[in-house]
Amino acid sequence: AYKASSDQALTTATTTAIALNGEIYDTDGVHDTASSNTKCFAPVTGVYLITAGIRYENSTVGDRLCRILFNGTTILADYQVPPPASGDSLLAIATIYPMAATEYVELVGYHTHGSNLNVVAEGRTFLCLAYLGQQ
Repeated sequence: AYKASSDQALTTATTTAIALNGEIYDTDGVHDTASSNTKCFAPVTGVYLITAGIRYENSTVGDRLCRILFNGTTILADYQVPPPASGDSLLAIATIYPMAATEYVELVGYHTHGSNLNVVAEGRTFLCLAYLGQQ
C-alpha cells in the first residue's frame, strides 16, 4: 500500500494524479516513491483488488472526486460527492480488475472548489494493489 506523505494542492477543475511519496508496505516492488510515484505496477499477470482513498481539506465549496485510472486512460472506479457541511472530505473506492504484468493504476483527484484545494496526506490518501490470483 502506498500513501501520500505530504499534502498536494490540486488545481480546480483539473484531473490530477496523486503523488504517493510514502509506503505503508511494498512486498513486490510495485511502486517507486521517487520516480513514477503516481503509479502502481502489476508485478505479474492476474486479478487484483485495487483500493484507494483521498482526504480533501476542509471546505464547504465544490464537489470532490476519487478515481482509479488504469494505464492512464481507462476509468476503473470513481466516486464523486458534494462538499461537506463541515470538516474534511474522505472518499474511498475499490474494484477488482485483471492486469497484465507491468500494467499500472493511478489514484486521481478532481474538484470544483474554484481555487486550489489540498489533498491531505495523514495516512488517508492511499492506493493499494493486492494480487488475488490468476485469471
